Amino acid sequence: MVTVNLLGGLGNQMFQYAFGRYLSELLNQDLFLNTNIYQQGKSNRKFDLDIFHLSECRIGDVEDSLYKDLALGSNRVNINERFFHFDDLLIKMVKEHAATRPANGDFNLVLSGYWQSFKYFQCIVDTLKSDFEFCNSPQIHWKALGEEILRTNSVMVNVRRGDYLQKLDYHGVVNKEYIEKSIAFMKSKVEHPVFYIFSDDMQWCRGNIEIAADFVFVDEAYYDDKYQFYLQLMAQCKYFVISNSSFAWWSAWLSTFKDKIVIAPKQWFTNKELNTKDLLPVDWLTF
Repeated sequence: MVTVNLLGGLGNQMFQYAFGRYLSELLNQDLFLNTNIYQQGKSNRKFDLDIFHLSECRIGDVEDSLYKDLALGSNRVNINERFFHFDDLLIKMVKEHAATRPANGDFNLVLSGYWQSFKYFQCIVDTLKSDFEFCNSPQIHWKALGEEILRTNSVMVNVRRGDYLQKLDYHGVVNKEYIEKSIAFMKSKVEHPVFYIFSDDMQWCRGNIEIAADFVFVDEAYYDDKYQFYLQLMAQCKYFVISNSSFAWWSAWLSTFKDKIVIAPKQWFTNKELNTKDLLPVDWLTF
């Protein structure tokens, strides 16, 4: 069994699921998603992966009686994230441990961390593309805007501020210069672009991003429970200017437009001790 201790919001959960799915396939083990932190009220977020058609896996609170056996296996190995960047020695260690375990013996690999590197799942991309298909299609005004996005040379611009403003010494926020430089670059590369602004701080965006006919502010009217339709709208775009947000990261990754251009902040964290060298796919640009 590969057990993933989930934490954080949807973007974080997607990274954690992706790594867990990779290891479950590598080791030919079942996958269990531990939702304890949400079910016990230990997080201000909630379990959101149920918006997707995930591959077969078990989902629940490991402290519930139904799942106690998962936590008490005789051959439990706790894997805690050591670095923010890809940890190739960890993968090697997991493979070695799996190769030496007793035949038909208990094997419970328990993962705790964020695992935010495309390298952790780059060999199962097709599986994840299928797993991250949405259960529910947008309707009403979400559907109408989605159709417009598909008709245009749409550029998704994400500005994450919100809770990041309380963590400026760790996350930081993208500034006006980054947004302006990225927009100018897209205008030089994309014919007749239309910029769709997605943000948790639309007031700031309206006051700091130029307002023109080719700019559309996807405001609070498009927020929805679990943000499943909001994410779909973002992912339907063809080009991307993302902020330092895992949610925005996945919107760009999920896009199926073959000629997409993705721009990400060169400095993902204010905390420079976090090495993000393996966070972004190699063909994404940084400003």
